[in-house]
Amino acid sequence: MITSTDSDFDWREDECVVLKEQLAVAVYPNSHGAIVIRQERAWDEDSDTLILIEPCNASAVAEALLAAASHHPPCVPANMQPTTRTNEAVGRANEDDVPPLLRAAE
Repeated sequence: MITSTDSDFDWREDECVVLKEQLAVAVYPNSHGAIVIRQERAWDEDSDTLILIEPCNASAVAEALLAAASHHPPCVPANMQPTTRTNEAVGRANEDDVPPLLRAAE
């Protein structure tokens, strides 16, 4: 059992940690018609990170993201892995997983 007094708690390796750190990411169109991918600033940064994508390039970006994600295991803690499918099957994405905003720009 973990208690708040455990001084050797390992946030990176302990199986009790179910959510690893992830900065928030937003995707939205700007007033000029571009798609904005915006990542929340970290504690040591002065501003958010912005990436602007022209709508005609949305499919290529979405496909590249999904391809990159398919090469990595899903972000599911080991103690919560499904028992009926393998990690590889769970980690595969398909084109139906593309967010509606990106699908609409195709």
